[in-house]
Parts: sequence; C-alpha cells; structure tokens
Amino acid sequence: MSNTFRKLVKSTMALALTMMGSVYGDCCPQPSYSFADSCCPTYSTEASGEWIFGAGVICWRAFEGDFDCGCGSLDILDEQTSDGDTISLISGNDDELHYDWNAGFRVGAGYRFACSKWDVGAVWTNYSGHGHGSSDEDNHIHWNLNFNEVDVVTGYGFETLTCFTVRPFVGVRGTWMDQKVRAHLTTFVAAESREAVLHDNNKHTQNFWGVGPVFGVEANWALGCGFGFYGIIDGAVLYGRSKTHFDDIEVAVDDTTVTTFTDIKNRHTVCQLAGDVSLGFYWEKTLCNDMLLTLQLGWEHHHYFDFNRLGETDDLSFDGLSFSGAIGF
Repeated sequence: MSNTFRKLVKSTMALALTMMGSVYGDCCPQPSYSFADSCCPTYSTEASGEWIFGAGVICWRAFEGDFDCGCGSLDILDEQTSDGDTISLISGNDDELHYDWNAGFRVGAGYRFACSKWDVGAVWTNYSGHGHGSSDEDNHIHWNLNFNEVDVVTGYGFETLTCFTVRPFVGVRGTWMDQKVRAHLTTFVAAESREAVLHDNNKHTQNFWGVGPVFGVEANWALGCGFGFYGIIDGAVLYGRSKTHFDDIEVAVDDTTVTTFTDIKNRHTVCQLAGDVSLGFYWEKTLCNDMLLTLQLGWEHHHYFDFNRLGETDDLSFDGLSFSGAIGF
C-alpha cells in the first residue's frame, strides 16, 4: 500500500512539473516560495511581466533668492555739506520672502519585463509653490510658482548583497515652470530741492521649459516582513528656453505726478542643471491574485542650479515629504 502511494505521489509531481515547464518555457524560472526571510516568506516569479501603477501626494516648500524687488521700505535723505557736496543717506529694510508649504501630486506607470531585470516607467509630478512678504501696508510682495516634470526612464535592477538591491536608470526628463512676482514698494525721498514719494508696482514673470537626459541610481535595503529603506539620487541636463518679462510702473508724487512705465522682455537659450535626492522607507504586501502593494514615505530635495533670472542669478530648490502607493500585477 505504501509503495503504491509513493508511486502515485511521484507521478503527480512529475505531471505538475511537466505542465509548469510547458507554461513558463525554458527561459524563465518557475514560481517558487522563498524562505530566505525567516520573518516572512515571500512569493516571487519572473515567469511573466508585471504592470505597476502608482500615485502619491507631496508636501514641499519651494524657495529661491535674489529677486530684484524686495519687500522692505526705503528712505532716501539728501544732505548738503558746507563744501556744496550732496550726501545721500539711504535707510530701510529688505525682508526675505516667507515661503509656504504646499501640496502637490505625482502619478506614474511602469512595466517589468518577463525573464529580465529590465523595466520601463513614466512619472509626472505637479506642484504649485507660494511665497509672500510684507514690512507694512505700503510694501508687500507675492510670489507664485507652477512646476511640472515628466520622467521617462528604463532601469536594470540587480542584487549586490543579501537583501540589498541596486537599480541604475537612465531616461529623458521634460520640465516646464512658470514663476511670477508681484510687488508694491514705497520709497520716501527728502532733499533740499525736492520731497517726493515713489510708488513702484512690479510684475515680473519667468517661463521655462527644458528637455534632456536624466540618469541616476536607486537602492533598496529589505529589513524583513515587507519593510525596508530606499534611496534615490539622480541628475539631469535640460536644454530649453527661458523667457522673462519685467512690467514696472513707477509713480513719483511731489508738486507734480510723474509716471514711468517699463516693459522689458528677454529670451534666453539655457542649459539647466538639476539634481534630486530622496530617502525613506517602504512596506510591501502580497495581496490576492499575486498583486503586490507597496507604500512609501520619504523626504525629498530637488535643486535647479542658477534658475532664477528675475534678479541676480540664483538657485531654485524644493524639499519636503512624499507619500505614495503602488500596485503591481
């Protein structure tokens, strides 16, 4: 009886292996349960490709410096010396902008190829930043930024150490940004020959778009039970155009009123350098029908070097938190 049972078991296992080999082919390893993680066994397969769809929210603070219109008050006092020379005394304050924390979103899709460690994917990030400053009711400034970025990349993941994987990637990045500065400034001028009040209303805008290569590396360290840490660092070189528009109105009020209009438009061909760093932790869980759920929470920093052209050239930066989820099947 025992021999008959053993033969039946062996025949059943041989038939199952034959059927699995015909389904998955010779090039792909068969699905197997891995107990390398003593805490939680995981199910893995490379026999078929995997689609991945994800979405997330971001909470960033965008900031940059060296605008040519500050948000402080200014007084100019002219004094006449005994030698007949005129000395101008300028006093006031120039406060920095206060940059707000604002929310944005990110969506993406990708595909992992069967019988391969290669993958492709695309991610779109949208964000709007705001800033403001005011020293008094006569001096105030408002700043707004709209940011859009699309990355289309391909990567190759491999395991370097136990529970530690590295994924270099390369692709194309497209970025377009619009920033606008509105300011109302008041300057008091006092001189022996003239006393006046200058009211400046400034509207400065910058529109940028650029396309170029992006390259970087992603690392993942699995801790067990689906938890782990991740880190991403990348850089991009964007070739495009930057347009600036300076629309200013100055009203000088003394015995008479003099209004001066300034309207200047500039266009520049630019090579924009950008860098990104992300750090955080993740959690993965296999759901029904071999669907893989991934949740991530991390901190990000994004840097656009010498981006600001509304004053002295200076950098634009974003930093903050991100939370995302993805489903693979």
